Amino acid sequence: MFKNYLITAYRNIKRQKLHSFINISGLAIGMACVILILLWIQYENSFDRFHEFADTIYKVTTIYQEENKVVHSAHTAAPLALALVNKEYPEVLRTVRFSGGGGEGDLVGYKNIQFRENLAYADSGFFHVFSFPLKSGNPSTALNERYSAVITEDIAEKYFGDEDPLGKQLQIYNRDFIVTGIIQNIPSNSRLQFDIIIPFHQFIRSMNWGVINYTTYIRIAEHADPDELEEKISGLMEKPPEGTERYEFRLLPIAGIHLFPILSHDQRSFLVLIEVLIFSAVGILILLIACINFVNMATARYSIRAREVGIRKVIGAHRHQLIGQFLGESFILTLLAFILAIVFAELLLPIINSLTGLALSFSIFNNLSFTLSLIFLIIITSILAGGYPAFFLSSFQPISIIRGELVFGKQISSANIRKILFILQFIISVFFIISLIVLHHQLHYMRTKNLGYDKDNLLILPIHKDSIQNKYKTYKTEILKHSDIINATATSFRPSEYTYSQNTWYEGLPHDRTEGFNWIAVDEDFVNTLGLQIIRGCDFSDHITGDIQSTYILNEAFVEKIQEKRQDWDHPVGKAFRINKTGPVIGVVNDFHVYSLRFPLVPLTLSIYPDGFSNLIIRINPKNIRRAIEFLENKWKEIYPGEVFEYSFLDEDFDSVYNLEIRLGRIFNYITGLALLTACLGLFGLVAFSAERRTKEIGIRKVLGASVWGIVVLISKEFLKWIVIANIIAWPIAYFALNKWLQNFAYRIDIGWWVFVLAGLLALVIALLTVSYQAIKAARANPVDELRYE
Repeated sequence: MFKNYLITAYRNIKRQKLHSFINISGLAIGMACVILILLWIQYENSFDRFHEFADTIYKVTTIYQEENKVVHSAHTAAPLALALVNKEYPEVLRTVRFSGGGGEGDLVGYKNIQFRENLAYADSGFFHVFSFPLKSGNPSTALNERYSAVITEDIAEKYFGDEDPLGKQLQIYNRDFIVTGIIQNIPSNSRLQFDIIIPFHQFIRSMNWGVINYTTYIRIAEHADPDELEEKISGLMEKPPEGTERYEFRLLPIAGIHLFPILSHDQRSFLVLIEVLIFSAVGILILLIACINFVNMATARYSIRAREVGIRKVIGAHRHQLIGQFLGESFILTLLAFILAIVFAELLLPIINSLTGLALSFSIFNNLSFTLSLIFLIIITSILAGGYPAFFLSSFQPISIIRGELVFGKQISSANIRKILFILQFIISVFFIISLIVLHHQLHYMRTKNLGYDKDNLLILPIHKDSIQNKYKTYKTEILKHSDIINATATSFRPSEYTYSQNTWYEGLPHDRTEGFNWIAVDEDFVNTLGLQIIRGCDFSDHITGDIQSTYILNEAFVEKIQEKRQDWDHPVGKAFRINKTGPVIGVVNDFHVYSLRFPLVPLTLSIYPDGFSNLIIRINPKNIRRAIEFLENKWKEIYPGEVFEYSFLDEDFDSVYNLEIRLGRIFNYITGLALLTACLGLFGLVAFSAERRTKEIGIRKVLGASVWGIVVLISKEFLKWIVIANIIAWPIAYFALNKWLQNFAYRIDIGWWVFVLAGLLALVIALLTVSYQAIKAARANPVDELRYE
């Protein structure tokens, strides 16, 4: 039986080369997209599952209530880990606090070598919880000493070459840290990414239960119930910390954190989940377009296969045998498409890796779940592509074939089915075009929106180290003497994707209560350097009485926030305020964005706090950028000999917080192209079939004087009419879906009518180009050849 299917399939492929090419190549493109997306989803789902105790490692998160708002934070207070041990919870085997491993890195030196590395901090039990194998050193004692450091293989090679790093010293924070261990390079599918890890007490700043800035992991007993433990530890605090009305803990399994989107301070997981959902849907839709091509081409050529069905039925074939035959042929074509899809996926993988920044690779037989997914893909594609044609063709009655009345069911003819499926194809294609336009428009809007200050020509120099901070005033004074340096300021500000708050007291609050607000440490030139506007009061540089470090400037959003609660804040200048010291509000500045435009403008405080400075922001002359940078570097080497000169531009840093949208845009360029290519393959085949069926009609029309253009219009107009219908249906669907996506941004574009018109015109032009080739070919054929019977 199967041999018969193979022979029949081979003959049909050989006899109908164009039809077979369209089916196999269309399915291959769709399946290649799905394979790549499956590979990527498998990677995203594999995060932190490689740890030996992954099933029993949990991240402790904090739920607290602040101003009638419940916050679910990914962080905890520093004392929690010690309390879990001291309170003697038998379920808790190990606790470890962890922080760092991100951002722009910290300066690390060895002899005359100095680089910026990702530094992390962890308790001594780190290697008893997480499975990062040590190549050298003792995992039980590697982080016991106050100034110990464990480094990765890459760092060992980078600084020490062929030398044995153990016992050698790295300069970190102007201190000598002894290398006590070397671990294998951190896998890319780990949420904990770092180059060097040092003891946690080097990082801790507060043991206050109200300071929720630290990450706590626990490893529990194998048979312990995490829900019961969660309930126990939530009662650990008898009294909530100052400023909170509720204080509870939740346990999140480490293997699920990467795709867990509910945490208030963990936007990364939410964005990854959104990406996974979007591309999963995209893969399904492209595969659906390819399957529609298969169905349309199969039903379009029903008249040829109908005779075969009639003969088989006359000589005794049963319907289930015919269904088996057609599904078998579909399976064989799908299998051929799958082999081609593997080739396509291999060719596309480098492009995907370059767009996503990942290093995806696959081997079909190395991962059982991935192999099973591919087998399921082949089966489901065979059924989707071949199911309808199999049931449709096998339903014909011999008498219907003779009369030419091949109708599926009672009302829907095969031609109408083809129209519906064709329209569905172009609904999906138009949806992709609209999505691509909106995505790029939103990204352009975020990159060019006025942030409340002029972000161009602002250069950022990191000044994290104490040795640099101690001389920053000298450096700042010297560089301001140059004509190409317009202004400069020291600050903690840098464009970011995440928001953080500081405990704040203001006049009108009880003295024992604080509220969380955003805060930036600045010097007296911050407002002028960024080009902000003082709305009320004065700038730091204009304030002449009292301790300038005890004064505060608020933004308009902060004042409006307090005015909602207190009417006596109509005149904020002069009001008492406290973050580090108690002092007056001396001014109100215009609102400006310090975070991603996914977030609304935040209430913000500025105060002079030199210990918080981490960057110098320098406004330079745009006409002499290269000369200005050379001068800054020379002056840096003069004042900070041996220190690395590193810089970035603030506008580029702000663009980097939109990596997801940039990545989505780049990938959607390819996806939309593949969707249109697949849809146009189907359109090309249908036009070819239509021209073939109307050969004699076209010949007669030409004999009677019809022009080539007239025949092209005759063949094209029906298909173009379907595409217009597809546009009309796709527009409201796209509008609803994309409006939903845009809700993720506090600042977003309005989807204008021109987006839909442009998408419709693009779809029509692409379809017209596809139709024109076959239509012109048919119109220019010799009428004698078209009308010849034998």
